[in-house]
Amino acid sequence: DGENSSAAFEIKIDSTKHTNTTSHEETAPTCLKVGYTAGVFCEDCDTWISGHEEISAIGHKNKVHHEKIDATCVATGTIEYWSCPDCGKNFSDEACTTAVTDLTIAIDPNNHDLKTTAAKAPTCTEIGWDEYVTCQRGCGHTTYVEKPATDHNMQQTAAAVAPTCTT
Repeated sequence: DGENSSAAFEIKIDSTKHTNTTSHEETAPTCLKVGYTAGVFCEDCDTWISGHEEISAIGHKNKVHHEKIDATCVATGTIEYWSCPDCGKNFSDEACTTAVTDLTIAIDPNNHDLKTTAAKAPTCTEIGWDEYVTCQRGCGHTTYVEKPATDHNMQQTAAAVAPTCTT
């Protein structure tokens, strides 16, 4: 008929005539890579003759959010992050596009849990102190300064009174 027909140039391959074939097991998808169903590949014609259907990548669908934990004066903290139990990676963003390996926030020597103690004046038998703060985390930080007891002051500041028969 004079027209070029692609159908006229097709070569039909008898699928029962593939003798040099390799069976492939299913390849499970990962977070970022597609997987494939099981299939049979013909080595002679370099063609998948059955199966090998694409299975979409699963993404980080099981990601777990971890809140930021501030570092203290005695303990490291962690950044806010998302972990993926499927691929074992950690990410600094919810979209799981920026992988991170170091999650720690260094110890902050200035991040104390301070408790204030009111001042107490020393007496002649007990020590005293000015108002001070102490870290409740056990790092030893304190502004405590002891004021020694004043001892008994034996100096008399009033004029002596002559004794009487009753006093």
